Formats: sequence, structure tokens, C-alpha cells
Amino acid sequence: MITYTLVCPKDHEFSQTFDNFDDCQAQLAAEAIKCPSCGSTNLVKGLSAPNIGGQSLAPTPQCPAAAGCGNGGCALKQ
Repeated sequence: MITYTLVCPKDHEFSQTFDNFDDCQAQLAAEAIKCPSCGSTNLVKGLSAPNIGGQSLAPTPQCPAAAGCGNGGCALKQ
């Protein structure tokens, strides 16, 4: 299974899961998928981030102090 981002002519983006790339192309060509926002079937495959090994990147920690670390004692300061 593979998930692609699809885009309609009104720039609505949504994700859809397919068996493989050829399945995606066939469903797009047959206009078998509808945009959930506007119902358009004129969709294209948008840019999608690769999913390598099912790993996700951890978000970068943000400093909880509104003004930053200031005193240099923060563990988040690099």
C-alpha cells in the first residue's frame, strides 16, 4: 500500500491510499476518485513525502520560554 497526496483544480489537497503507483494512475485516469471538498474528479498526484521504513521524524523541540533561554541553562539550547 502507498499513500499519495491528490490535488483538485481548486487546490484542495487530500491523501488517498492505493495498492501501488499503477493503481493510482488507473484510478486517476478513470476519474474514479472525488475530491472530498468539492467533488471534482479531475485530480492530479501532488507532491508526497517518501515514507522510508515506516519511520517518522521527531519534531524539533521548541523552547518553552517566550523570550528564549537567556541564561544559558536551558537543555534545549544548542
